[in-house]
Amino acid sequence: MDIRNLNCFIAVAQYLNFTEAAKHLYIAQSAVSRNIAELEKELNVKLFNRNRHSISLTSSGEYLLNEAFKITSLLREAMAGTQKRA
Repeated sequence: MDIRNLNCFIAVAQYLNFTEAAKHLYIAQSAVSRNIAELEKELNVKLFNRNRHSISLTSSGEYLLNEAFKITSLLREAMAGTQKRA
């Protein structure tokens, strides 16, 4: 799992749409799908319930979303703190 995977996951979870998440991230929709597939494979869980018309978070996805917000917030704080000391 890396920050790229988490950022893709957060965007899809927020928009509940792969295409909109891709637009927000300025990457191809296929790249978003690939990142989510990699994350699901690595964690060995399904993060989204998908059907032809909608997607929603699974309980595992809801848990990861909460943790992903914490992780990305800590990363931003670490970057800012490091830059202040430069």
